[in-house]
Amino acid sequence: MKKTNSENLRCPWSQTRDQLLHDFHDHEWGKLNLDDDYLFEMLILQLFQSGLNWRVILHKRENFRKAFKNFDPVGVATLTEQEVGDLMLLFRRTGDYLFLFAKHRSN
Repeated sequence: MKKTNSENLRCPWSQTRDQLLHDFHDHEWGKLNLDDDYLFEMLILQLFQSGLNWRVILHKRENFRKAFKNFDPVGVATLTEQEVGDLMLLFRRTGDYLFLFAKHRSN
C-alpha cells in the first residue's frame, strides 16, 4: 500500500527542499483570504513575480514589505516622488508599473 504524506499532496511547483515554498503552499496557496491588506500584499507580490520565479519573490517578501510600507495601501499612497523613484531603481523590472502608479496618484 502506498503511503500518503504531505509531499504527495503538494502541487509540483512546491515539491522542492525549500521550506518557504512548502509553507506558502500549505498555508496560503489556494486559501481564501479576503483581508484587504493581504490582498494588497498579494497584488504587489504577483506584480513583481511577472517574469520571475515565485520562489525568488517569496524569499524577498520581507524586502518588499519594507519597501511598500508593510503593504499598507494608505502608506503606499503617501510615497513621495523620491521614494517612488527609489523603488523604480530598486525594482527595475517593474519600474513601469511604479511609474503608472505614481502618475495615477497624481491625477
